[in-house]
Amino acid sequence: MAKKCFCGRYFGSEGALLQHQRSSAVPICTSAFMNPFDGTRLPMPKSASQTLLERFKGLRPRDKWMVRDIGVEVRSIMATSLQLSGLETPVSSSSASRVICTYNWANMAQPTVYVPGGAPVYQSIPLPIKVQPDSGFRYVDQNASRLPKYPFEVVFHAVEKMEPTFRFDSIDVLLNRNSLRKFFDFCMGRTQDSFRVNLFLVNNTLIIERCVKSPKEYLNNSGGSGFGHNFEQATTRLPPGLQDSSSHHRVLRYKLGGLECAVRFEVDASYDDPNESVVQVSGAGIPSGVSQRDDIESLGASLSSMALGNSANTPAANDISMRAITRGSGTPQTSVAELKSHTINKGRPKAIPQLWFGRTRYLITGYHQSGIFAEVKVDDLSKNLVDWENKEANQNGLRKMTLLLSRLRDVVGMTEGKDCVAIYEKGVGSALRVFVSTSGKGPLPDSIIEKFWEAEA
Repeated sequence: MAKKCFCGRYFGSEGALLQHQRSSAVPICTSAFMNPFDGTRLPMPKSASQTLLERFKGLRPRDKWMVRDIGVEVRSIMATSLQLSGLETPVSSSSASRVICTYNWANMAQPTVYVPGGAPVYQSIPLPIKVQPDSGFRYVDQNASRLPKYPFEVVFHAVEKMEPTFRFDSIDVLLNRNSLRKFFDFCMGRTQDSFRVNLFLVNNTLIIERCVKSPKEYLNNSGGSGFGHNFEQATTRLPPGLQDSSSHHRVLRYKLGGLECAVRFEVDASYDDPNESVVQVSGAGIPSGVSQRDDIESLGASLSSMALGNSANTPAANDISMRAITRGSGTPQTSVAELKSHTINKGRPKAIPQLWFGRTRYLITGYHQSGIFAEVKVDDLSKNLVDWENKEANQNGLRKMTLLLSRLRDVVGMTEGKDCVAIYEKGVGSALRVFVSTSGKGPLPDSIIEKFWEAEA
């Protein structure tokens, strides 16, 4: 893949790009080697191969893909450097959350989503039931698989239908729930697998793009592959009109401390609690005077906006090959549920952070022995989520995470191209290392940026 310099020229290899930047008299070319914080010149890499060898001695061979399209290192952030002053804004799920958009991926060759779509509906089934091990291909990241160049592009097509007047200037960070979980574990000092994220700044919005080696993986029908996907298939049914779709996604807006975040995640199921007609919820299902009816009315307002808009003639749709089709009746945030399969006698799965970042109150767990499910338990974890965030260690970790997000936004903003890569290397200190990106691809098509952000002065 060709490498692009900040001056706009392309080179056949990273080595050729580095040689050009070392010898260029054009300031923008050499800016990749300037420290964005104090203007001093950073050491020039000797060669592309030597650079990678010296920078990533701890990466396993299977993780070498993470170092593609990286230039000079501009910042290394240690977890221990995220020191709290005591003046940080508390992080709480009791603040209001709002669904920005929802969609289902359709099973079509051309990238197509149904908006607002709807989550699969959980259905109680007779037990016990025998479930086969998961097998075949499954998505690791369906958004990246269907839209490899711009994985967040689909969000804006869905927003254009559900909230046509919404603009992202008020959003500080746009990211996936998966990235929040990784950042939280990093801030808590926990060891985790190596990971990479792409970082972009559009005006004042930090866009954090998840990176995976492959957006799909093959499972070989062994017990080691787990039973989670087939358990979901056995206990859920897609809503009418959405049977040819494969997953339901949504973007939820809420505050993390002082940051306004838009968080995307996949929803496993919709659960209607038979014991409640109106549920008092806010954020993660926490009692605070906002009823489920309010949530449904908010979704209804979005659907009304869809009816008023033109579904075919939109600026974003005209420039891009994907389609957004109005279909489905949506799923209230208060009904979303996470499904887990778990071996009998091993307690409850550790899902609280995942539920908390998705403001998901219901956990549906199927307990099995070698694929024979004898019990399915539905838990409303509203109180557990509040207790979790109020524990001192977790609250400190959440506050440190907001510091980390702010610091990443500052680092990217001080680089010439507003385009970086962050890599965490397992077992090599506790650093999140930020590099200038040489991919030159950007986070979104220009037409979408022009529509959803005000032009910079």
